[in-house]
Amino acid sequence: YAALGGHDRCVNFLLQQEGVDVDGVRDRDRYHPLMVAAAYGHPAVCNALLANDADVNYRRPRPFFDTALMRASKFGRPEAVQVLLDRRPPAAEGAAAAFDGRPDGAPEAVNLTLHDGEGRQALHLAAENGHAECVRMLVMAGGAAHANARVAGGEQGHALKGRTALMMACDKGHEKVVRVLLHTEKLDLDAKCDDENGPKTAEDYARAHSETKHLAALIEAKRKERAQKEGPGSP
Repeated sequence: YAALGGHDRCVNFLLQQEGVDVDGVRDRDRYHPLMVAAAYGHPAVCNALLANDADVNYRRPRPFFDTALMRASKFGRPEAVQVLLDRRPPAAEGAAAAFDGRPDGAPEAVNLTLHDGEGRQALHLAAENGHAECVRMLVMAGGAAHANARVAGGEQGHALKGRTALMMACDKGHEKVVRVLLHTEKLDLDAKCDDENGPKTAEDYARAHSETKHLAALIEAKRKERAQKEGPGSP
């Protein structure tokens, strides 16, 4: 309850008491205190829990498999996302930073590549729900390779399998998210997934609905911009 309400002083006090488990999970949905604080956007509580060695990558059991980072991303809590990302080494250019690339004795880094029961990573959840600032932060942390990550499918998410964050944002009509993603170097504009109606790109998803067709124009404009920069004769 202290984590849920954002009461960092209470959290710190409780953590000093004998027998209190920072990773204690007792409710029927198996929510971890860090997940609760992240989902409700309480960065000070997240910091307090992490300072006491809370498991930054705790995943709820089947069928959920979500993490604190996923919850913060899904509900659009950029301050909490930043606290969690601060536990991660900087991304190498063009690729996601290695999850296990931390010095001996350093705290465990948050893992961007874990996926929930529907195969979605934190980035997919942020994009699907229209949280542009969270998308920006996750892409900056993970690099271009992470921006092109696909939904794994999971136990429940076969309908989403193969989709990228850009596809999901286009399908849902989240223009701000699309614009953020289009600023990512080496974003794959032509990636395809096997939709129930055949292979589709992000542009196809955008053109599928009258209210999202303008997003297809943004993608086409980015494609032309890249072609101009590369010049004639580029592969």
